Amino acid sequence: ATYSFDNKYLLTATVRTDGSSVLAPGHQWVTYPAVSVGWNLDREKFFSNIKFVNALKLRAGWGISSNAGINPYTTLGSLSSNFYNYGQGSTALVNYVNGYTINTLPNPELTWEKTKGLNIGVDFALLNNRLTGSIEYFDSKTSDILLSKSLPVSNGANSILVNAGKTSTKGMEFTISNLNVQSRKEGGFSWRTDLTAFFTREKIVALQQGLQQDVGNGWFVGKPITVIYDLKKLGIWQTSEATQAAVYGQAPGDIKLEDINKNNSIDANDGQTGKSAV
Repeated sequence: ATYSFDNKYLLTATVRTDGSSVLAPGHQWVTYPAVSVGWNLDREKFFSNIKFVNALKLRAGWGISSNAGINPYTTLGSLSSNFYNYGQGSTALVNYVNGYTINTLPNPELTWEKTKGLNIGVDFALLNNRLTGSIEYFDSKTSDILLSKSLPVSNGANSILVNAGKTSTKGMEFTISNLNVQSRKEGGFSWRTDLTAFFTREKIVALQQGLQQDVGNGWFVGKPITVIYDLKKLGIWQTSEATQAAVYGQAPGDIKLEDINKNNSIDANDGQTGKSAV
């Protein structure tokens, strides 16, 4: 549904329903709304005397979108062929028999990944439309993220596809276009310069079951979803540090790693997050 009053005040509203057969039965349909409004300030009477502004529009939108970008039959799980041995024999080949092991677990609850997005922007045209552009701010919050979760070997399977946690993405985008040269003749020489700049900040807001971190999958609350988790390298042990290096079973020339908990040992507890892996 769209509505416009006096070509100044604009409204668009939508409701959409999608279905996807790749998701689990009973979770294959989703309905989500969206709404946006706009205000053409340049058409207001108080703007009539501002000659250098040819167009000025404020706009805002809010809506929900969904994603089901997974392969068919993923909810059913999968098997992989392997060998197992039993009994006694004179050669190794006698003892091995082909069989199947669980590769990925099925997930009968797998459903849509949903994103709630807010967008606020301003569009402008100045100086007889020679300078145009827009400034936008966006804030998106995604829940029920479709992720492949690695499982410990003791579980009997390698991974399972789950709806895990929530993320938040914020940023701004700037677009400016300038008409440097425009020929008065049709089809004549023209020269336009376009500039686009943007920045984005993403982080995990929540994980399943209230966890603050999932080291095995590399997920940490407050960090990007693709963050690097590793030991921090401080440099190289020098010859003057031989005694200190020996405490960690190292020698001059080896890589010096940060001992976070100061227990004179480098282990899994000394891992820390770094920059995004993307």
